[in-house]
Amino acid sequence: MRHVIVSGGTSGIGLATVRLLLERGWRVSTFGVRAESVAAARSTLGATDRCRVGQVDMSDADAVTSFVAKACEQFGTPWGLVNNAAVRHHGDFFDTELDVWDATFATNVRGLFVLTRAVAPRMRDAGGGSVVNLASGSGYGRPNLFAYCASKGAVLSMTKAMALDVAAANIRVNAVLPGSTYSEMVNGLEGRAKLEFEQRAARNNVMGRPNDPQEVAEAIAWVLSDEARTVSGTVLEVGTLPRYSN
Repeated sequence: MRHVIVSGGTSGIGLATVRLLLERGWRVSTFGVRAESVAAARSTLGATDRCRVGQVDMSDADAVTSFVAKACEQFGTPWGLVNNAAVRHHGDFFDTELDVWDATFATNVRGLFVLTRAVAPRMRDAGGGSVVNLASGSGYGRPNLFAYCASKGAVLSMTKAMALDVAAANIRVNAVLPGSTYSEMVNGLEGRAKLEFEQRAARNNVMGRPNDPQEVAEAIAWVLSDEARTVSGTVLEVGTLPRYSN
């Protein structure tokens, strides 16, 4: 029974991924930053001895490494890691202050590095593993999300570079890049805002509709699995046209 760590697994795509992996027999350690989402996830997932749900701020390196250590004590060395946690601040280049830039990179880039750096050596010593980074079409650039775009561009570059560096340790690294996807935030939209989201998805998603989080989770699970054992350094786009997703 394999163990996987999923950051940001208490809502949206992350929670859908946790649920799917549990259904498929994995042991899952996950965390979120908001107390209410952590409590809701624990309630949703129910009582199981195969899942650990914690409250961790991805930008807090000590908290992240401590969570990994405790997860490994409970479930053993992770075979898989899903770097899903991210923050997004609206604002163009002129609007983006240094504190917003730093906060965005602290979670989306530094946090991803810290978590992967805590897990990958354990994978190497155990014979290998699989890492999946959640990317975004914003990494190719879009207006009014300057810091987020820059951070997600870094994730794309890190995925490629990491895949090359850890291949000799039998560790695969890939990215999954979802198009417009339903989420708790989207489900709360009304009127014009909801219409604009659906119109954007119709333009930018290949199938002409938003993804369901479950559909993205299935792509993540496939990339994690042995069925993708020769796939590394790849960006798997889910329902999106190149350079046109959220």
